[in-house]
Amino acid sequence: MKKGPDLRKHFEAIIGREFVDLSDGEILLRDSTGLWSVEQGHETSREIGTTGSSTKACGSRGLFSVGGLTATGPDGKAEFFLSEHHCADIVPKHPLILVATAQSQDPVFVTTRAFEATNDNGFKDVRIEIYTWGPGGDPAGSRLIKWFCRFPFDPIIL
Repeated sequence: MKKGPDLRKHFEAIIGREFVDLSDGEILLRDSTGLWSVEQGHETSREIGTTGSSTKACGSRGLFSVGGLTATGPDGKAEFFLSEHHCADIVPKHPLILVATAQSQDPVFVTTRAFEATNDNGFKDVRIEIYTWGPGGDPAGSRLIKWFCRFPFDPIIL
């Protein structure tokens, strides 16, 4: 019987990275990368006066949540803009909460960095960097990562 093309390699070439095996050789062909929502929430702040006194203030605030899947490269690093994982017109504000977890049976440490940056379309965005490390401190590459980010926002008014 004639052997057909290697579909795994074909699809990896299309999406530009290697597939991460989810379990028992199963691979994810649909490249859904994120879930997001906008909700009305609350924000607590502290105002510090020139005399050193402080006052707690509470108010309503729009909150944005986004989470998804990504894979680190062979070097143990993944980088992306949050806007790649949602379709909302927003300006992110601080504080920004970011949590990431490696999906692995092996021990893997995950560290993250999030900072404001201008995306390729010229809009203010959040740049995420995720790093995976083995127990000895060396990069642990090609790991599936689940991540979640939440922050207050201002809508973009055009």
